[in-house]
Amino acid sequence: MNIDAEKIFSRLITIRKKIGAELIHYELMPLSKPIITIDIDSIEKAKAARIILDNPSGLFTLGRNYGCLLLYIPYNYASKYHFTLCSTIKTMKRIGRLDRYRLTNRRTGFFAMSDGMNARLDVCRNCIKEFGKKHPHLSKKLWHDWRDFSIDKLFDSTYQFIPEEYIDRIKMGVILEDVYPENWQDISRAFRKLKHWRCDNCGISLKDRPGLLHVHHKNGIKTDTSYNNLQSLCLLCHSEIHGHMKPLITDEERKFIYQRRKDEQQFQD
Repeated sequence: MNIDAEKIFSRLITIRKKIGAELIHYELMPLSKPIITIDIDSIEKAKAARIILDNPSGLFTLGRNYGCLLLYIPYNYASKYHFTLCSTIKTMKRIGRLDRYRLTNRRTGFFAMSDGMNARLDVCRNCIKEFGKKHPHLSKKLWHDWRDFSIDKLFDSTYQFIPEEYIDRIKMGVILEDVYPENWQDISRAFRKLKHWRCDNCGISLKDRPGLLHVHHKNGIKTDTSYNNLQSLCLLCHSEIHGHMKPLITDEERKFIYQRRKDEQQFQD
C-alpha cells in the first residue's frame, strides 16, 4: 500500500523546514516476538518478580503464551539457572537479593551475560529436587538426575501446569499487578459466614475467633474471587500452604487452634 507522506505529514514537514531539522530516512519493519528478559532492578519489575515467584504452578511463568521462564545471574559464569521456587531462590528472596537475577524464556541452554557473551549454565539441583516433590511421577519420566535434565522437556511437559488465569497477566507488554479487590473484607466475611465459620481442611469452627479463619485463593490469583477458587482455612492450615506465615503465628493462636481441634474431635467421638 502506497502512503502519500507529503500529504499526510504536510504540517510536520512545514515545521521541520522552518526549524531546519535534519531529514532522516527509515523503513518500517515488522517486529518479531522478543525474547522476554526481565532485569529485576526497579519497582515495576520487582512487582513482576513477585507475580512470577508466587505463581501457584510452582514454575516461573507469565502465562501459556510465553511458556516457562528461567532465572539466572547474568554476571556469574559459575552460577546455576532456576526454573522453580527452590530453597536457593527462597533464601535469596528472604534476604532481599533477587536483584542479582534475570528472567528469560530462552530455551537454547545458553544465557545472555552482562558482558555481552553467551554462557552455557548448569541447572540448579535444588530445583530438580523441588520439582520432584511436587510432580514425582512426571519428573521420573523426564529425567533421572540433574545430568539428564532438558529445558525443552521441561517447557513442553509442564504446559498444563500453567494456570489459565496467567494468560492475561501481560497486556501490551505491561505486567498487571494482582491485588485484592477494594471490597475484599466484605467478600471474605461473606464467604466465611457461608462456610459456617469452619475450616474446609481440618473442620474446626472458629465463629468465636473469626480472625483465625482465613480465605485462601486456590489458584493464587487475588482478583479471582469466584466461589470455586476460594477456600476457608484456619490459620494453621493456611500456613501449611504459605510457609512464610508460620513465623507470624503466635503461641496463643497455635495453642487455641490445637485445643479446638482436640475438643471437637473428642465431641465427635
